[in-house]
Amino acid sequence: MRWRNHVLVVVLLGLVAFGCNGSSPTSPSEPRRQDALSLLSLDPPAGSTLRAGEAAQITARVRYSFATAARGKIGVIAFPSPFGLPIFTDPFSFDLTGQEGEATLHLKIYFNLSEPQDLPRNSPVVVDLSLFPEGVNQTQVSAQAHYQLAP
Repeated sequence: MRWRNHVLVVVLLGLVAFGCNGSSPTSPSEPRRQDALSLLSLDPPAGSTLRAGEAAQITARVRYSFATAARGKIGVIAFPSPFGLPIFTDPFSFDLTGQEGEATLHLKIYFNLSEPQDLPRNSPVVVDLSLFPEGVNQTQVSAQAHYQLAP
């Protein structure tokens, strides 16, 4: 009878040791991978003044990572802050290949295509870059740049 208890203890200890070997994807020593997006650089820099009635060229260098997807895109939207109609950008999205990496985004904001009354003078304009893993159409992962709009 005593040997059965020893066998049971050895088996239980073996199961616990085998299950806690650190290679599990939910191991506490390995944080869960998350979707992420960060702005590395902007040209013109955030806070610069952009001119109403003209198109603005913006170059953004970003670092991204997807939790599980192997590809995705960055969506772009520009709008007057605190609220206002979106301002046309070209392109409005950028394809990304690879689970993580860096990308240089060249975009144009067309202030000259908006109605003058839709662009409040001397107000902030927000350029929002949002990360969308492949197959996902909603996200909470974004980076923003704020510019000033001048007449």
